[in-house]
Amino acid sequence: MTFLQKHLPKKLKTRLIAALGLLIVLVLGAGMPAANYFARENFYSVQQKPLTNTLEIINSELITLPLEKLKLLSHTMALLTPVQWDMQRKDREHLLEFTMPIYKKLQSELDINVFHFHLPPAISFLRLQKPQKFGDDLSSFRHTVNFVNQQKLDASGLEVGKAGISIRSVSPVFNQSRHVGSVEFGAPINNALALRVKAKTGYDISVLIPDGAGFKYQAKTHNLTIPDKQIPFLKRIMSAKKTVIKKNEINNRKLLTAYMPLEDYSGNPVGILAVPYDVTTGLNDLKEQIFYFFLAATAGLVGAQVLLFAVFRFFIDKPLAQIQNILEKAGKSGAQPTCCP
Repeated sequence: MTFLQKHLPKKLKTRLIAALGLLIVLVLGAGMPAANYFARENFYSVQQKPLTNTLEIINSELITLPLEKLKLLSHTMALLTPVQWDMQRKDREHLLEFTMPIYKKLQSELDINVFHFHLPPAISFLRLQKPQKFGDDLSSFRHTVNFVNQQKLDASGLEVGKAGISIRSVSPVFNQSRHVGSVEFGAPINNALALRVKAKTGYDISVLIPDGAGFKYQAKTHNLTIPDKQIPFLKRIMSAKKTVIKKNEINNRKLLTAYMPLEDYSGNPVGILAVPYDVTTGLNDLKEQIFYFFLAATAGLVGAQVLLFAVFRFFIDKPLAQIQNILEKAGKSGAQPTCCP
């Protein structure tokens, strides 16, 4: 065996083929998991912007648009002359007679559960939803009513009450520049409203509010419960006052959930709007794409090994064997070897 055949071809061939084999092991052992991780993180990152936009749309449908309707109603009602005079004269019977048809008409068209007049500073004068109850002092828990009758300015937004949070708009009532009280319209945040918004957007919705040391659902479109381990995270959302997007897994479904703190009319956090987006299908498709990519890459590397082996076999090993044969014959005969005519 010649020095060239002994040291160069087999050594080089072995090293090259071994290097390709090692590359295959690295691709399968480290490359695929790394590619899966970075592709998955990029997928989550790309999904955050549209999910945030969807959250804003749902918040608008759930709270902002109903609030605008309530503000229009309270402003309009406060400007009606019969209302102004009845409030000044404290003529409850005439005010009831004048406003009850309006309330019934509004209820047939809008989701309104509160139509309420107040006397300063915060005394219930007439509840259209419950006319028999009046004269009670609201000052201990109806902060919007206190604000409007003290500052003689509008107040609207979310407010915490005995039934949780609701959408309220309160406007001052004046008669000939004299402040005579306030009028309020309110709408609930409940499962019925959440289901209507889900029908428009296609997304599940949760509205969570503090409940003692934990949280409870005020409105939702699903049958999930709140696990105890989520409580610290939800408290951080309330205090952070900014939208947070978190990865979750529920019932073998991979979710990307956006959490938005809900603030009352004065800017204090009173609840959380949560909207999950199911990314299970997208992640499975991504994983499948990566698998087929690495399968093709591995097949290419194996093919390169086979090709390299063939190159050495037919274009290096075989010619060297022929040269070796010639040299051996020449050595035995003592003649000068010739490789060509």
